[in-house]
Amino acid sequence: MTTPAVPPSLAATAELDIGVPLERAVGWFGDATNLPSWTGFFTGVDPVGADGRHRATSLAGPITTWTETTDGDRCSEVGICSLIGGRTERAGLTFERRDTSSSHVVFTVVVLHPVSDSAVQTQSSRMAAELAAARAILEPAS
Repeated sequence: MTTPAVPPSLAATAELDIGVPLERAVGWFGDATNLPSWTGFFTGVDPVGADGRHRATSLAGPITTWTETTDGDRCSEVGICSLIGGRTERAGLTFERRDTSSSHVVFTVVVLHPVSDSAVQTQSSRMAAELAAARAILEPAS
C-alpha cells in the first residue's frame, strides 16, 4: 500500500508600505496585545505574564503567544510565536525603512501542507487585508 504524498509546506506572503517610521511600526506590531486589532486569528490577548508570554484566545481556542523582535538600522523583524496544540507556530513580519516617515512591511506565514495552491493564495489575501487593517489603525495615529 502506498502512502499518499503530503503536499509541501508553502509560504504565504503579503506586503505593503505604511506611513509610519520603522521604529514605531516595529514597536506596535511587536506588542502582542495589538494582535486582535488587526488579525482575524487572535480574538483576545492578555497582558504579558511573568514568563514573557501572553495567554490568548484565537480561532484555534486558548493558546499562548509571544513576540520576538530583532532590530536593525534599516531592517527589523518581528516574529509572532504561538503555542497551539503543543506545537509552536511562527508568523514573521519584516520591516524595511523607506524614509524617516514610512516603512515597508512583509508578512509571511508558512501554510503547513496546503490542500491546494489556491489555499495559499486565499491565506495571502487574508494577510493583505490584515496588513491593511493595521495600516488604517497606525497611519491616522501618526
